[in-house]
Amino acid sequence: MRPAALLALFCCSALLLFADRGVIGCNSVNGKRAADGQAGYGIQGDFDLSLPADGLLAAALMTGLMLSAPTAAQLSRHYPSLKLISAGLRLLVGAACGPFIALAAPLIDDLAPPPKKSLWLALLFVCIPTGFAVGFLFGGLVGTALGWRAAFAIEAAAMVPIAAALLLAAPVELRRSSKPAAPSPSGGHGGGSGPRKALAALLADCKALAASPVCLATLLALSAYNGALGCYAFYGPKAARDIFQLAPQTADLLFGGITVLTGVLGTLCGGLALDAIGPSVHNALLLCTGGVAAGCVLAALGFAYAQRMLHFGPLFAGSEFGMFLMAAPVNAVLLWSVPPELRPFALSAAEFTQHLLGDIPSPPALGWLQGRVNNWRVTMLVCSGLLAVSAALFLVALRCAGPESYREVAVLEEGELADQEQSEQLQPAGVAATSDVEQPLLAGS
Repeated sequence: MRPAALLALFCCSALLLFADRGVIGCNSVNGKRAADGQAGYGIQGDFDLSLPADGLLAAALMTGLMLSAPTAAQLSRHYPSLKLISAGLRLLVGAACGPFIALAAPLIDDLAPPPKKSLWLALLFVCIPTGFAVGFLFGGLVGTALGWRAAFAIEAAAMVPIAAALLLAAPVELRRSSKPAAPSPSGGHGGGSGPRKALAALLADCKALAASPVCLATLLALSAYNGALGCYAFYGPKAARDIFQLAPQTADLLFGGITVLTGVLGTLCGGLALDAIGPSVHNALLLCTGGVAAGCVLAALGFAYAQRMLHFGPLFAGSEFGMFLMAAPVNAVLLWSVPPELRPFALSAAEFTQHLLGDIPSPPALGWLQGRVNNWRVTMLVCSGLLAVSAALFLVALRCAGPESYREVAVLEEGELADQEQSEQLQPAGVAATSDVEQPLLAGS
């Protein structure tokens, strides 16, 4: 399969996987609990869920993703990556995203043309906010017309041909910094029992990841960022509905439209900007810090002072543009600040931490806060404060970042990896080409 075709399949997968989050958060699907003599509707109405209990739905979805991503990263050492992604797409929501998150970006990082690596990553990650937005729009229309169950059933049917195409595709191996062992279904590179070896490999990966202060600070920054983003996605339409007295479907369509526009523009601009200023960890963190800080200021202004949707819309659009500007750069940081064989684990660790510390606890906590203060402006200002924490942590990562990274040149030409000559020229004298640990390469262009 050609790299461009694989990128297209990954983009379609991301659109459908992340549409679930938009669908479950839109008013027409998530609905409203019966109150004050008015009948409930949607998931919240059918199951009589309070706001904190409703927030647990988003937490449950993230829990499946959080656990499946590191599992897929470890399995990728023994099984073909595309088969793992295909298997994930046929599983339950949440768990389905894990293999995709852990393995799709490293494969694109390997296969993309070197001058366009950031752009290809941006094309992949632009499908995440687009999927959110499509979910809002799709859920709002289908949920109103056919009911919330039909929205999820249609999504599941659309995923079948994509999962089949990835399952039948020729295997594509991930690049690693040491000579990989042959895959073994029985699971081993040597002696010892399977579970003990798996645990030892996991602990070794954790230790290696902990050696990178840039990666650690980035993981914490992503946790705060994702906590805010998860609350905006889940409670944003509800907040806008009550603050600006909008019809539920109108709030869904407005939030969906703003998210898809700013998500596409912000993510693509972030990738293009990183290629333009020089694809390095330092420059990627500059874009992350600036984008999240700008998003924090604009969101806080919108929720605090806007009196009409006409005023709030542009402020929130600017905020989401800043937030999505960092989508490609932050994943570049995770890919380039660790050795190549750790890339799937770094991405899965990001998923684990940003959900465990971010959008798993934040929706129930924000629902509890809104239940106490009964003021969406105050509640969403608290949510915006998480972006300030994220920007500060990205700044810490920026200060820790040096002029070097593990970014390497590896191009796929006519089915074979080329340009290894440049890697050998950059390799320090006295280090064998088959060394188990590669030296960092200059990240600047």
